Amino acid sequence: MRNVTCVGSILAALMVAGCGGGGGNSGLNSTPAAPSISKSTSLLNVTQNDEFAASIAAGRGTYSNSGLAITSNATLSNTTVRYDSATKGYSIETLPISTATKPSFTDSNKLLSSNAILTAYGKTTGTRDDQLYLFNPGSGNPTLALTYASYGAWLSIDDRNTSADVTIAYFAFGTRTSSADMPRSGSASYTTTLDGSFVDSSGIYALSGSSSFSADFGANSVSVAASPFGVNALDGSTRNFGSFNGNGTIDSNAAQFNIPSVGSNGYTFAMKGHFYGPSAAEMGGVFSLNGNAGTGMGAIVGKKN
Repeated sequence: MRNVTCVGSILAALMVAGCGGGGGNSGLNSTPAAPSISKSTSLLNVTQNDEFAASIAAGRGTYSNSGLAITSNATLSNTTVRYDSATKGYSIETLPISTATKPSFTDSNKLLSSNAILTAYGKTTGTRDDQLYLFNPGSGNPTLALTYASYGAWLSIDDRNTSADVTIAYFAFGTRTSSADMPRSGSASYTTTLDGSFVDSSGIYALSGSSSFSADFGANSVSVAASPFGVNALDGSTRNFGSFNGNGTIDSNAAQFNIPSVGSNGYTFAMKGHFYGPSAAEMGGVFSLNGNAGTGMGAIVGKKN
């Protein structure tokens, strides 16, 4: 697998290679999880068993000769990402969809395609192929140097001979800001990066694009501006999904934020996430992008300016 600079490009390529197709629409149920308190003070050198507060967007579809039937649109929930010091591996504790097993990877599953931007994991269990990609923290990441927040994506393709079941999830995680350390006054803007995936009848799109995020801690409010841009992995065509400007609220006790759905170009965009690090130094969240008979999801992470 070639080195690339965003998870969305990798997942689009894998989905084309593994099955191919597009189209459909349905619903998704979510089961929120309580925010986790991390033992680690940052993500730079995690050496002990730990758990990290996370937000997650997940969906599912089935590929066949007739194309892709989306059985679960992307929606948002909370979860926990766990680190196992014995296996040097990561697992996602809960997903907002039913799965045969929770995503779990060890250091032995690490792939040679890992680079300065992403660490890649992969494994095959029976008919199922699983891939995990984590955005690397630290100054060596040329995309954005983060210390307390990160994001990742999980792709699972289960080959059924005449069809393939595909599950995809994006999640943002990190060392959550404690309630006592959450700012109660002032405001901040964050430098961010956006990554994601979108699927409809025309193909599988790797999402990138501009984004910005700001918080008014005194008013317990947040704002996001996002302009997702997609490249179709099947034919190279591009799509502008619109410009979304959303406003939401902060729950300082849980260091969480929630941004309800806003619309543009026939699509709806919603986001939720957490603040990470001392005094909300960084943020990370996931978004859903639904509409026009397609569904997508991704992550936005950032640090204070």
